[in-house]
Amino acid sequence: MSKGKKTNFHKDDLSLILLNYNLGTLQNFKELSGGTVQTNIFLKTNQGRYVLKCYENRKIDYVKFEAVLVNYLNKKNFSCPKIYRNNDHHFIEEFNGKAILLFEYHSGRHQNKLEPQEYKELIQKIAELHNLTCNFTIDEAASRWNYDTEFCREYANRKCLELGSDQSLRKRQWLFEELEDLVLPTNLSKGIIHGDINPSNVFFEQGKLKSILDFDDSNYSYYLLDIIGLAHYHESRLFDGKDRNTLRFVLKNYSEIRNIPQTDQYYLYDVLKLMILIDSLWYFDRDEYPNFKEKKKLDRLKAIGRNQFFDLMFN
Repeated sequence: MSKGKKTNFHKDDLSLILLNYNLGTLQNFKELSGGTVQTNIFLKTNQGRYVLKCYENRKIDYVKFEAVLVNYLNKKNFSCPKIYRNNDHHFIEEFNGKAILLFEYHSGRHQNKLEPQEYKELIQKIAELHNLTCNFTIDEAASRWNYDTEFCREYANRKCLELGSDQSLRKRQWLFEELEDLVLPTNLSKGIIHGDINPSNVFFEQGKLKSILDFDDSNYSYYLLDIIGLAHYHESRLFDGKDRNTLRFVLKNYSEIRNIPQTDQYYLYDVLKLMILIDSLWYFDRDEYPNFKEKKKLDRLKAIGRNQFFDLMFN
């Protein structure tokens, strides 16, 4: 995904934006380094600390989905920053044609590697998120990149048009063939997922999980994708070696909070294959066919097979 050009905010710009909120007078600000796609600005006023998030490449409905979701989670006391409405009682502000949301500032630190108890807490927090969203619908869900086979085909076609190379055409053909091989029953559990579980989006403080951040990639898809993302948090090589134990650890602790149905257990293999195919889309111009990372990873998984994979994970 392209990082794109960031918006340059001046003090006067931010002061004018804050006039639309009853959150005090701007004292100082700085751009936060964590955001790779959108622009995040730390704001300190005489009333508190906040984060302004400017969406560099998102349409209004896309941003509204995040605003509605975070507001719902705030009402459910889920561990994520509060989102503020402006004086017109709207979540979304605009600056130079770009959507802006204003969030509560949460302090804490990112951790690449977690102690077992910290890791368990994160896993169970995501299970809690899924429990909260399982019956929650958002009208703007269609504006999101909802991760399924249709999304993969559409994105691959787009990348081929952008790149215009023989390599991209070969990768697309490979991807389409692998998508045809997936078995994804209609009764697999789906709902609103976080979509980007990684260390930069989780805050810990004194060994306790304080906040889940950044729902910019949240969408309506298979809950299993977040479960796989939790395993990637520690072991980015999925599926090879000791990371099998990591995924088993995730599944065990997740199921203490949210039951994983039998169908989800058996077809976790296929959703993991789907995740690998989605990963290949983000790096469609990296490496040459057939010697690229995602194909090698998928081939290792296919060598195991669905039945043996199920036994490895659940027996």
